[in-house]
Amino acid sequence: MFKVKSIECCLETLVYEPAFVIEKPDVTILTSIARQLRKGTALTDRQYELVKTKLLEYRKQFEKQDIDIDNYINELRLPLREIDRSHWLRKLNDVLQIRFPFSKKIIDRIEEIRRIDPKVHTYKEHTHTFPYTENYLYQLVTIAKRFGEKFEIENELLETYDMLTLMQENREEYVPGVYNYQVKNLPEKGLQYLEKDCGDVRENISLYYDRRFLYGLHIFDEQEIEKDLRNYTTLTSKIIQRELPNIFIAEKKYNLNNVVDTILELKRYPIIVILGNSSIHMLEEFYEASKGVIPAEDHSVLFRLDNMDQASKDFNKYIQAKKLNNSVAKNTKIVYIKDNKVPKPLVVSDFKPAMCITFANLGPSAKSKSYVENLDLLLHYYDEMGMIDRYANRNFEIV
Repeated sequence: MFKVKSIECCLETLVYEPAFVIEKPDVTILTSIARQLRKGTALTDRQYELVKTKLLEYRKQFEKQDIDIDNYINELRLPLREIDRSHWLRKLNDVLQIRFPFSKKIIDRIEEIRRIDPKVHTYKEHTHTFPYTENYLYQLVTIAKRFGEKFEIENELLETYDMLTLMQENREEYVPGVYNYQVKNLPEKGLQYLEKDCGDVRENISLYYDRRFLYGLHIFDEQEIEKDLRNYTTLTSKIIQRELPNIFIAEKKYNLNNVVDTILELKRYPIIVILGNSSIHMLEEFYEASKGVIPAEDHSVLFRLDNMDQASKDFNKYIQAKKLNNSVAKNTKIVYIKDNKVPKPLVVSDFKPAMCITFANLGPSAKSKSYVENLDLLLHYYDEMGMIDRYANRNFEIV
């Protein structure tokens, strides 16, 4: 004789007593809810209705055990558990938050956005948080609107979304880019810098594409870019097409002459070169590869080694002999520093690097990284990609 007093007791009896046989399609869901009950977690309103419906389907089995199911399906052992089923999208300070109860369809869409940059996404208690940017706002509102009346979206976000939609539908009037070899929707000052930086757009469309992240250019004729890229070396072409600022170049695949040719093709001077303790020798190698392009007087080495051993003495003598001990000046094209320090003469100078190349095996240290982290192009050149570079929270492209 089974003792039942509530709908929960009935479900546990059905699931755990051998005298009862559950239909195969019902096994997973009913067993899951029964386990939940044994842990002391109450039914939700939807679980309650589901369990009630299912138990009635097994009425005959209960009757065989002298259990009148109708006497218990409306009796609860624990009060129903309240579930927050709210759906909303809000702005909180400098982040966007989208909240919804479990939904595989919505989660799949959120996951597509999260993959853009997993580091900036957080999740807690059914709420996903992203940075407040136009891109994330547009995509999150698009998701929320796709699910109709479920989502409550703040008016401010809807207004911004409508403006972004208008801009997308009328790109040539709003979105910065190159339209038929004409730069549009860029401030006059920015346009002047861009033309000075890259030259005539018709002759250097790929260089404009290379600077798209720096100047915020979003629209290009992809076919024209593809055609123009044929005029550049393989390494240069790959770097121009990058989607991330950090580029890993394997020494075994490209030599320093290839790298120097690429910097020249990209018109990326002036540059800053960062060296680690284990890569000091790369200064000499890089200078030897560059001297045919950049004369010695346009190089500036802003560090020396302690004369602790012969190798350090030879390094310092090399700097002096090659006349690389120049101050940072207006015409300086290459500045060399060690990764553990940003020299004060560099900080107070007007030197503005257009890119960085680092030979430090783990990339720039925290000190030198602060000087270059906002650049749109950082080349990392060494034998093998270090474990920290590969697995730390950094985004790299490998060419």
